Amino acid sequence: MCVSSLTPSFRRGSYYRIKHKPFIPLFLKTIRYIFPFTKATSTLFVFLKPDISIFLFPEEKISIKLAKRESKTKNKGAAGHHRKMGEDFLAINLQKDGVFETKSGLQYLIVEETSGAKPDEWSTIRIHQRAQLLDGKILEDTYRQNKPDEVALNEMIEGLQEGLQLMSIGSRFKFWVPADLAWGRKGTSNKIPPYAVLAFDIRLVEIL
Repeated sequence: MCVSSLTPSFRRGSYYRIKHKPFIPLFLKTIRYIFPFTKATSTLFVFLKPDISIFLFPEEKISIKLAKRESKTKNKGAAGHHRKMGEDFLAINLQKDGVFETKSGLQYLIVEETSGAKPDEWSTIRIHQRAQLLDGKILEDTYRQNKPDEVALNEMIEGLQEGLQLMSIGSRFKFWVPADLAWGRKGTSNKIPPYAVLAFDIRLVEIL
């Protein structure tokens, strides 16, 4: 491999593998000469400059570590996107007629109101619910299945524990649960992304 053939093609975040180890010292010596602020070793070369970031790795293990680091960076970017999207949505949603917000940040809209009994934090209840992400992706829909869920209130996410205690039997509410009252910065594997605001359409069918 000719060292000079590499230097004109440096790109941000590029990865270069030198298969023949005898070339490594020559490559590093050349890089140090061209770029005096370079940090370089025989196993990992990192060139620090505002518009260039280069990694040189002759070992497969380093390659795997760098790939994982790149994946983490992408995940952080996605998390930041979901967080901003959620914050923007909640700010706009609160301006809509009939939408209320509790001290915790939970938002709700009363679709149908009744004067029946209300559950407490220790209640087991039967509910119909449609849960979805802000992009419209359905997570669960018992209305479509026509089979309500039986759940213990104290086992639900924090936002629904609070919201369901506002409801009386037979009522129907819509809730928008901020990430910190749901699954937070971690989400749940591939189903719920980090910092996701969740939307629920819930009817309280019965207190058991």
